[in-house]
Amino acid sequence: RALPEGSAGARAARSPAAAAPDAERLSPCRSELLALLGGGGAPRDSVTLGLLRALAERCPDDRRVAIEEADARSRAGREGEAARRFLAMGERWPQEPAIALGYARHLVRHGRFEMVAAALAPVPPTSPFAAEAAWLEVTALAGQLRFTAAAAAARRAATLAVPRGPYLSAAT
Repeated sequence: RALPEGSAGARAARSPAAAAPDAERLSPCRSELLALLGGGGAPRDSVTLGLLRALAERCPDDRRVAIEEADARSRAGREGEAARRFLAMGERWPQEPAIALGYARHLVRHGRFEMVAAALAPVPPTSPFAAEAAWLEVTALAGQLRFTAAAAAARRAATLAVPRGPYLSAAT
């Protein structure tokens, strides 16, 4: 099915990122997801959201497709729809850290700070996802104006990984 001209999906399909060198090793679902998302963040236009939903329906066992579809809805401001999708994924795959992180990011994005700790429960402290989960906890505590607890959580999170950005040098 052709993507509507001018949609984010059509623009992404023409991008070099859509023709990634290892695209032949991706499943058809992941290849289509890559084409829809391109190299950028989650799309916000309704056509692409609809295409993502259709992809999620065609690929019901692909967790990454499901996560990206729910995240796109969250970023588009469709809080309730996204929350329902994350919760359904959590019931289907209860111990999946990527789903827990996606849901926690959604909760932070929409100011539901008091729910973040419970959302992060499936992320084990030894998981590769533990650092991001710890920093989401810091954000949630600060969002609740619990600054002393946020500072203590930040000290713990810093032992796992320190976020780097353009304002921090590689030596920091």
